[in-house]
Formats: sequence, C-alpha cells, structure tokens
Amino acid sequence: LDAETRVQVRERVRDALTAEGATALLVTHDREEALSLADHVAVVRSGRVVQAGPPALVHDTPADADVARSLGPVSLLPVLDDTGADVDTPLGRLPVGTRTGAADHVLLRPEQVVATAPGGATATGTVTGVRYRGGDAVLTVAVAGRAVEACTTDRDLRVGDDVALRVIGPVHLLGG
Repeated sequence: LDAETRVQVRERVRDALTAEGATALLVTHDREEALSLADHVAVVRSGRVVQAGPPALVHDTPADADVARSLGPVSLLPVLDDTGADVDTPLGRLPVGTRTGAADHVLLRPEQVVATAPGGATATGTVTGVRYRGGDAVLTVAVAGRAVEACTTDRDLRVGDDVALRVIGPVHLLGG
C-alpha cells in the first residue's frame, strides 16, 4: 500500500479494535506502525523481551542503545561530566530528564536538536548530510568529531554550511 493508505488502514484497524473492546497482537518490524497503532509495545531481541511499555515511554526512555535505534534515528554522545541535574556533552551542558543505568551517553533524537544559522545556540557544527522530508529536513552535523542528527525548516542549508544547534528539553542518559 502507498504511505497514505497504510496510515488510513492503521487508523481504521485501531478504531475497530477499540470499538469492539478487542485485544490484538501485532508483530511488525515497522516502528511507525508499532508506535502509532499499539497501546503497549515490546522490543524483542534474540527471542527475549528487552523492554515493554507504552509506546511513548519505550521510545523516549529506551533501556539501551539498541532499543533506541530500533525505534528510530538517534545520536549517542558521550557524557563528559555528570553533575546530577545536568551533564556536559559535546553539545554543551544539557538538563537530564531520565537515566538508564550509569550515565555514559546522552541519547538525542533528531527532533530534539534544532539546527539554525550560526549564533545563539549550545553548539556549532558543519552540515555533512541533508535528508529532506517535505516540510523539514534532517541534517547530519559534525560536532567535535561526532555526527549528530538535527531537524531544520531552513531549506537553504547545504552540505558544508556551518549551523548552530540547540537541544530542546531534557535528555535521556544511557549506561554502557
């Protein structure tokens, strides 16, 4: 099915199950399908459930880096200094929302990092890749020798441009 029809079918299936008060088990490798259709998701690795819960909780606070990657693009940055409510990272000092284990890495989803023209942001970097998605784009930005994915609505940004990065909201920390 084309993308629009798939969304419509998912919505109709969800509505029908809700109307009947029925429970269904859906096995899928399509993260958008799982996150948009399910009330409860489970991530399975090597035949074992490694994390389960409401879609937003599993997406936003994954148990480990592999769970995070299975639910969408992520940038993992090292924690340079962990002083409780905030952590130092290659993108600057960021507020902590949640933790999974000892803090080795900060997990950032592209939608948490906003790229703009240089000036007034946490960090700066150079665009190394651009993926347009329609109304916005996901940029790959080199920052302190690391690749970070960031969203932008600036349609004029190109590979080689310098950009400013700003992190929105608190971050999730992952252990090793």
